[in-house]
Amino acid sequence: MKSIITALLLSTSLIVSAQVNMDNLLGKWEYQEIYKKEKLDSSQVAMLTELFSSMSLQFDQDGLFRAIIMGNSEEGRWVSEKKNTITLTSNNGNIHELYIVELTDDQFTFKFRENTLVMNKLPEGESMLIVDPLVTFTPVAATKEQIAKKWHLESRESFSDKSEEIKEAAEALMEGAYLELKKNGKFEIFILGVKEKGKWELGENETSIITTSAEGKKVWNIVGITDSEIVLVKGNSQEKWFFLAEE
Repeated sequence: MKSIITALLLSTSLIVSAQVNMDNLLGKWEYQEIYKKEKLDSSQVAMLTELFSSMSLQFDQDGLFRAIIMGNSEEGRWVSEKKNTITLTSNNGNIHELYIVELTDDQFTFKFRENTLVMNKLPEGESMLIVDPLVTFTPVAATKEQIAKKWHLESRESFSDKSEEIKEAAEALMEGAYLELKKNGKFEIFILGVKEKGKWELGENETSIITTSAEGKKVWNIVGITDSEIVLVKGNSQEKWFFLAEE
């Protein structure tokens, strides 16, 4: 946990906001890197990359936005009523604030949840995942009785282009990871050295698990289920997570 706190502090250090041209915000943005990542060790970079590498943003002139935030698709309205601050209000009720560090016509650096990220603007006409989703999995239905168990992470199947060093560090951080879905509708998850608690429910058509906590709402799509194994895809990440039931 100490290394996580250190990573968060370093990632937000020496940030100086300046006057920006908000017209530069319009368009589509994709994650590029963690701000000042050279000050972090590989495990810290891996942790933050796992959290934010799928993040994409699209800002329209009419005040609408689309985004993938922490692996979840969101859309709603955006405003900039406070200096150097962008407020995103999702249709599902989530509110996110982005604090601008630097905004040019092709790069957007901002603070989000105590972390600072760098995004690059996509060329006009180029599509993002949130505009043209590529669904490579078929969800399956499950009952609460089937999934109300403690599941231990066995492995992941990733299709990302992260470096081997980042992948190895991320796998080390996954050691001991689990997802516990309790019959009373509460859940507990331990991933990347962080424990999260809240409530869970089945999504539409019972093909997904929706968790709600202080960290927000997350969607895990169910792509496989037996008495001893469950296979999940987090949001639109296209990354399969294989869990085994606790004996």
